Amino acid sequence: SSKCKDHVRHLERRLSMWRNGEMVSLLKESEAIQDRLCKSQRRTEDRIKAFTRLMLSGRVSAALRFVGSEVSSVLPVTSTVLEDLRAKHPESVAPHINSLMKGPLDRKPCEPIIFEHIDADLIYRVAKRTSGSAGPSGADAELWQRILCSRQFKKKPAELCQAVANLARKLCRETVNPAHLRAFTAGRLIPLDKKPGTRPIGIGEILRRIVGKAVTSLLKTDLVESTAPIQTCAGIAGGIEASIHTLRKIYEEPGTQGILLVDASNAFNALNRKAALNNIQYTCPKFSNYIINIYRNDSKLFVDNSDDVVWSKEGTTQGGPESMGFYAVSTVPLNGDCNIPPNSSLVKEVWYADDAAGGGTLEALDGWWRNLQHQGPLFGYFPKPSKTWLITKSQHLERAKAMFPDINITDEGHKYLGSYIGTEEGKKKFMENQVEKWVGVIDDIAKIANTEPQLVHSAYLYGTSKRWSFVSRTTPNVDQHLARLEHHIKEVLLPAIIGRSFISDESRSIFGLPAKYGGLGIYNPTLVSDMEYECSLLATAQLVEQIYNQNGVLEIDNDEQFEVLKSIKEKKDGLHKAQLEIIKSGANQSVNRMIELASEKGSSSWLTSLPLQQYGFRLNKQEFHDALCLRYDFRIKDAPRHCAMCMWRCFQCRTLSNLQEGRICGTKT
Repeated sequence: SSKCKDHVRHLERRLSMWRNGEMVSLLKESEAIQDRLCKSQRRTEDRIKAFTRLMLSGRVSAALRFVGSEVSSVLPVTSTVLEDLRAKHPESVAPHINSLMKGPLDRKPCEPIIFEHIDADLIYRVAKRTSGSAGPSGADAELWQRILCSRQFKKKPAELCQAVANLARKLCRETVNPAHLRAFTAGRLIPLDKKPGTRPIGIGEILRRIVGKAVTSLLKTDLVESTAPIQTCAGIAGGIEASIHTLRKIYEEPGTQGILLVDASNAFNALNRKAALNNIQYTCPKFSNYIINIYRNDSKLFVDNSDDVVWSKEGTTQGGPESMGFYAVSTVPLNGDCNIPPNSSLVKEVWYADDAAGGGTLEALDGWWRNLQHQGPLFGYFPKPSKTWLITKSQHLERAKAMFPDINITDEGHKYLGSYIGTEEGKKKFMENQVEKWVGVIDDIAKIANTEPQLVHSAYLYGTSKRWSFVSRTTPNVDQHLARLEHHIKEVLLPAIIGRSFISDESRSIFGLPAKYGGLGIYNPTLVSDMEYECSLLATAQLVEQIYNQNGVLEIDNDEQFEVLKSIKEKKDGLHKAQLEIIKSGANQSVNRMIELASEKGSSSWLTSLPLQQYGFRLNKQEFHDALCLRYDFRIKDAPRHCAMCMWRCFQCRTLSNLQEGRICGTKT
């Protein structure tokens, strides 16, 4: 933060160097300054400002990317980075004859009438839920929400929504000249630091994302029926959790000698697009016309902070919401072909996007792995041995090493889709590493809570806590491993949010209740982890059974699923009520009265609402702390100790109004 006179002094010195011809010294000085600018980390103040700005607009996930381990850095576009980006977007490859599905389309033909459900109301609802930055045009989600959803422009937004709906229906029904869609399918390309390597992130136009979401929401049932139960990434409820539970069930079977976790190289960008466009007409015909219109032509990807352009000629990653559904449908022929006789019944497959997994005997896994290596490249799926893991039982370890010399092998276990499958010792190491990361995140958001406690409270409820909640739902018996995390929540995070240096055990128990029962919704992870796992098993039981039995057609009893979800809600509510009764039984009368008042209907709406600035929901630090003090009968900081009117010492009057707010004394006037 140089002052004006320092700027003048340095400017005069450099002008003198210029006049004296000291060009080399000037260049060295400039390079040194520029080098420091390029390598400097984003300052903490800048991250806090970005976090605050995003939270005030309700973008919780985006805000948390500026906190802890989620902080990512964009690589400067050098020649090396540009080469990496081009290498990850390969040239188009002619499909192999064996990768093309052939024959008559034996499914029902697609009736155009079904797309009449894509109307102005659907576009309006999708636009309201859309978020994110802009594509090449510079029009971000906020701009599109304004022009599609604002009442300021009277009838114009409704007319524009109808025009967008007409576009979506046309793309689903007719064949459109690809030259007319070049701007529609173009995107931005951002090189993120993968540490090591480059991770290409595509950002499509918001209009394309709105249209894509509308189409996929309409055809969600068709996508799920075409891919599930083996492939679970097309939008089926609880798909990722069901995949984890199924593979763990397969691994724990006595007859299972190992499970193979396969990862592909550059999977989404390397998918053979021509083969996929042909096959989708057979696997999901209702979705095929829209996908063919979008993907039949190469797309321009404009590299950020550069004049360079990368062409997307293969794969699905172009920044559109239809990409995951397209990829899921494209892998259907692959995960059906890789089990070959006589061992096909001995390998049970589980797929989530490009993460393929199989369990069975070592001989069956060997045949499945070899066939996947042979068949996969025909579809643009290239299994990478260096990223593939075989988890085997300890008694089969030596034989597994001899049979699979080119992949990673362990008898301890390995992480899978964010969870862990393996031995207790391996799970302990996994949880220690995870808790270490989470504690770092708690430290980071606690620092922000010193100035913005309401924003941090909302970010924790709707973002940060979901990380260990997912692990709790998908990994059994982790309560003892979360003790350190709970200690950090109580000793670091809660004092920063509440504005008090000490949190008693009684207060922690109250804060761990849902807001409707007088708490803050900051649950104790050691108390709820087992229940979360049991509820996840119940919620995914039908889908787990379908995957485990390797059914070709998904059959879910929706009425039964509704009753299960209802019972899960009652079970969670029952646990919180039991905790509330325990707290009340050990508390005094004033605490019980405080809980009763905080549990009244509507008394917690200010606490559970997102701090949206445009609606006036934001509370500054003092307002938030004062509101919590009134809610939990704490003494308000810096409140006067004497009545403002009569100077009577307010602590002599035990009424809440005098003690907390310094109002006119009720016992002496």
